[in-house]
Amino acid sequence: MIPPYGRYHHFIEEHAPNRPIVVFAGGIGVTPLVPVALSYGTHGRHMKFMYTAKSQDQLLYQEQLRQWSQASHCEAQLKVGRFSPEELKSAMEQDALYLVAGPASMLRSVRRMLLSQGVRAGDICYEPFSW
Repeated sequence: MIPPYGRYHHFIEEHAPNRPIVVFAGGIGVTPLVPVALSYGTHGRHMKFMYTAKSQDQLLYQEQLRQWSQASHCEAQLKVGRFSPEELKSAMEQDALYLVAGPASMLRSVRRMLLSQGVRAGDICYEPFSW
């Protein structure tokens, strides 16, 4: 297993332990978030992992996420196509930390939605994927 590193790991460690974590991943943005989920999910921390891609063959790490989600405190939703605003809102957790990675338009819309629902900006960590 690859341990988490980088900004997401530091962001989680900067906050109170055991807060729920909700992940919103789009496309290749899943890459830095899978090690985070695999690491923090093994310690009993409640996590939701919402992952979307344009096509079924572009959904990476499907088997790892399915196995990970068999733990009672881990939930993964993989979807071809975008999540609706209602699906995103229903994934929210009380006092959660939010990790977001994916296309810039997804980052903006998810961040805007979270802020409009009362999530503090300091509880959202995102890294844009643009070259």
